[in-house]
Amino acid sequence: MSALCLNLVCLYVCGLIVLDKHQNNCRIARWLPARCHDALNRLLRVIGFSVEGLMALLVRIAKTLGEGYLILDDVVVEKYGKALRFVGYCWATSRGKAVLGIHIVVLVRSSIDGRYRIPLCFAIWKPEGICQEEGEDYKTKKEFGKELIVFVRRRGLKFAYICFDCWYGADWFFCWLNNRKITFNTELPCDRKVIYRGEEKRVDELAKKVR
Repeated sequence: MSALCLNLVCLYVCGLIVLDKHQNNCRIARWLPARCHDALNRLLRVIGFSVEGLMALLVRIAKTLGEGYLILDDVVVEKYGKALRFVGYCWATSRGKAVLGIHIVVLVRSSIDGRYRIPLCFAIWKPEGICQEEGEDYKTKKEFGKELIVFVRRRGLKFAYICFDCWYGADWFFCWLNNRKITFNTELPCDRKVIYRGEEKRVDELAKKVR
């Protein structure tokens, strides 16, 4: 890769990290005016740089930033055309209802003090019906989350723990994390049963004793 291409890649990645929304080439060029947006457009058209390569670069950047933790979550990019690829209905917690859009499972690295957060990698979740039409195996968001964690660990990223909400609270997922000695922080339904000091207890009953 030439020095010019490398500089453009670094500029593009910085734009993805720094801008809080609408990370397109025009906004990147406006807020980080090192190159015009045409140069970024040409970069994305001609460079042999895969999405996986870009995510690996983000992991390399995160490895230089000291101690941190991971956040596993999913976001919805709302769309209104049902004929669009990847679009489907799924529950969106922030909206409190099922939303039509592109559903993306994302793994984010945060500093311990919360001063920065960097998106590391992502996967597009597709409804089961679309997977059947395209002849692909259906995967749940939890399965995509597992793959994202494997992706960053294979590239040597260290982290203190990982956070996720109760939608990722499957027994097999907890066991998978425990078997790899990954500390996690999550919410549990009040009627969920857990083992605490050798005894099985409901979460709401246990909460009264450990407060």
